[in-house]
Amino acid sequence: MGFTKLDEDFFDSSLVAEGPVATAVFVLLLAKAKADGIARVAATVVGGRLGLTAEQTAEAFRILESPDQHSRSLEHEGRRIKRVDGGWLMLNYKKRREMGLREAVREYDRDRKRAGKIPEDSGSFPESSASASPSVVVLGEGSGERDDDRGARLLHQSRVAKERKFYALISRLAELQPEKDPPDIAREVTGYKAKDGRQVKGVVRPEGMSEERLDKSLEDAQWWIDDLTKPEAKHGT
Repeated sequence: MGFTKLDEDFFDSSLVAEGPVATAVFVLLLAKAKADGIARVAATVVGGRLGLTAEQTAEAFRILESPDQHSRSLEHEGRRIKRVDGGWLMLNYKKRREMGLREAVREYDRDRKRAGKIPEDSGSFPESSASASPSVVVLGEGSGERDDDRGARLLHQSRVAKERKFYALISRLAELQPEKDPPDIAREVTGYKAKDGRQVKGVVRPEGMSEERLDKSLEDAQWWIDDLTKPEAKHGT
């Protein structure tokens, strides 16, 4: 399943100035696009979904395929889509997807800091490096914090660090496998076979997972990354 977070600035773009028909077609194509940026759908199907005439559909695709001198993006002369085998390539999709992933990571980090009252200097989320480990604040002697509180704080920070690392590893796997969506990768990493032989479904987010399951998911994700980045995998041998 594809998923696209629509940038609020999109509605200030030159495409919107072209009218609602071309805008609606573009948004539908975005919703259909997979992680490789290709929306595998025929133009006639898009028009049918939106209740457009053949002429309206053809004009919308013409606008999206044509250069746009008013576009804020200088890449591809402002073109937004390109016909490829199997469908339509959303130009700049991967660039926007990477930006969206980084922003989601930052937003998650901010939310966790607010919820857990973690000091802002406790470490930054490793946006692109799965091997980076967030640092934690360890209060020393004379801090005025009781042992019980200090222990609870360290346990909480350890858990947050693991959850941050989970998102970093999933982001790295998404970079290595652009044909897959991050949520699907997360489900693969977190799914497992129970002792009774039952297959337990994976989840998208690590919050709520047991410590043991989260540790195993981190281990599996790192193994997957190592396997994808070893020399023989890179050269296809």
